[in-house]
Amino acid sequence: MKKDYAVVAQLADLETLEDSKAIIAGEVVFATMADDSGAHENFVRQDDRATSGNLLDQYKKDAKKLRVFVDPALLNQKGRRFAFAVDAYLAWGRRTKSKDPVIFFGGAHTSSGVNVDVLVFLDGRLEAYSERVLPHVESYTFRNSLVSLVEEYKALYNDASFYQGEPLTQWNLPEIQWVGRDALRGLRYSRVAAQATNSVSYAVPVGIALTGVALYVGAVTVGWQRLQTAGADYEIAIDNSEIRKQGGINTEYLDLMNTRRLYMEEPRKQAVLSRKAAEIAAGVAQVKEVRIMEMHLPAPTANSSAQIGLNAQSATNGAMPGSPANASGVGGREPDVLLVLSAPKSAATGLDQAEAVMAGVAQQTGLSLRLAMGGAREQDGKRVFNVEGFIHE
Repeated sequence: MKKDYAVVAQLADLETLEDSKAIIAGEVVFATMADDSGAHENFVRQDDRATSGNLLDQYKKDAKKLRVFVDPALLNQKGRRFAFAVDAYLAWGRRTKSKDPVIFFGGAHTSSGVNVDVLVFLDGRLEAYSERVLPHVESYTFRNSLVSLVEEYKALYNDASFYQGEPLTQWNLPEIQWVGRDALRGLRYSRVAAQATNSVSYAVPVGIALTGVALYVGAVTVGWQRLQTAGADYEIAIDNSEIRKQGGINTEYLDLMNTRRLYMEEPRKQAVLSRKAAEIAAGVAQVKEVRIMEMHLPAPTANSSAQIGLNAQSATNGAMPGSPANASGVGGREPDVLLVLSAPKSAATGLDQAEAVMAGVAQQTGLSLRLAMGGAREQDGKRVFNVEGFIHE
């Protein structure tokens, strides 16, 4: 059957191309799932192709991508538009949704042989991709090479089914099902990009940006509709008469399990305190002549009344102890840490020196601080301060 579309599989095809639109495959296109973007020298990288139609799969950190490159001769072809055969193959594979491996053979004929794209799909996702070159179909070695290729993939993928599509000619091998033109359904023709938009940053045209916004809104809408549908299905399911006879579904148990899950995922206060200990020690070390004698994490329960309260923000802004600026830092909660600090005795009163020490420590550690009742004393020519601290995280 005569094909009603043009194919560019090698550069020589451009010289004889009469149509304004053509499918590109074979030697002028290179694709790979390897991470090395420089896998094909001198070819121009295009946008990566998603290997799954599932949006959640596409946005996973380790999501697989098919990297596509084209011969630079395809750029600046005035009046011509091209469609990638591999895009159609990906769309065909996503429609299969088979739990067993599906292996598809596509590609094109060139003067050097048959360039075959081998795509392995599983449940609508592209799992593997490779390119092979077989002898010409008319060659006496073609049949043996083809059988060897099929046997190789049979050994790699148990219970696999095999398919073949255009622009290749039908091979008529019993184990390979011919899908023909259906493999090229939904092709889109456009000019070949001079660079990949998802690997090189540059200004995106307004039309493309608006299309992206529309797609984003559409994706959110579809997701919301699916959530609502799932909720409605759940309500119908739990209202089923047979389920109700068995006592129904205990949603209280589900709520309890969810509450336990949230509790287990919540950061533990002990973890925050242990991480903060090193930060506090480093911060206090920055305050001149102040040393840590003891550090208690968490702080022991003690009299919560305070002589002086000071937080990091007020220490920076110079607010006075006991002012409204300090109330948010020390009021209404139990302390997280108890610091026993020492400093050489100064000419100032014990209370004034305590204020100066806490101002420096609060600024360096980000803690809100207060001096515990009776927390200032003299010892061996030094002043010792019992200071309670509050972590803000």
